[in-house]
Amino acid sequence: MGSNNRRLKGLIAGAAGAILLIGGSTYALWSSSGGLNGGTITAGSLGLTAGTPSKLYDVSSDRLDSTGDPGTGTDLSTAVGDCLPSETYYGHEADLSDWNIVPGDSILEVFPFKGHLKGDNLVAKLSANFTGATSAVTDLTAISGSVTAYYLEGTDDVTRTELGSVDLQELLGSGSAGVEETLGFFQSPEQTDGTADGSLPELPDSAPASDNICVVLSATWDADSTGATAGTSTGSVTGTTDVGKSVLGLSSGISINLVQTRDGAEIDEWKASQGHQFGA
Repeated sequence: MGSNNRRLKGLIAGAAGAILLIGGSTYALWSSSGGLNGGTITAGSLGLTAGTPSKLYDVSSDRLDSTGDPGTGTDLSTAVGDCLPSETYYGHEADLSDWNIVPGDSILEVFPFKGHLKGDNLVAKLSANFTGATSAVTDLTAISGSVTAYYLEGTDDVTRTELGSVDLQELLGSGSAGVEETLGFFQSPEQTDGTADGSLPELPDSAPASDNICVVLSATWDADSTGATAGTSTGSVTGTTDVGKSVLGLSSGISINLVQTRDGAEIDEWKASQGHQFGA
């Protein structure tokens, strides 16, 4: 009888424990977990760095070294490499330490860059920003010229293509407030299958060893201008009046920008302005 009592008490105790587990909700269903390796996503890159130092050239039309006649003119292609068409530009490098610009002078300044784009869906806009530009010439309407972008492909036999050009007066804007204007667009090599942008010129996916973008500033100070440098006489330039060594002062306020864009309408508008040379 004692043995049966002990067994009964054990069953009751076991049942009570089970009731406590169920009623108290302290038990847990089995579970397990495992990790997922989603892989590593690598970001692309965009870069625009200044190449060899920019140089400034005097290409005034009334100088002997500005003519293209064989044996007379100095072909600037020997100085600026592949940036410029040799059949177009002749002159000499200007020494800013002793050169004074005067009305009627023409200058050429070359800004070389190394650009690259890496990204499956990467398109970038190249622009010239003159919002900080100042000038030694008091009358900005007396300055004419352009800013032109070229891109270079290859190493030994370089192909030069004009990307786009903007009138200098448009960049100077009204008064002393310059503006930013588009010079063109580039795509990364991985963007080729993009239906909207597949025809844009490509930049390499890593920084190149040689300059592959050239931005060229050309400017002429109107020969009939009466404006001199800021802080000096604004009347007729005569005698020994200092008309400035800062070469119009323009390059100090210029920036060239390469910025990602996804604005298809802006790209299409630029293509149309280039006569469809980069595709429809």
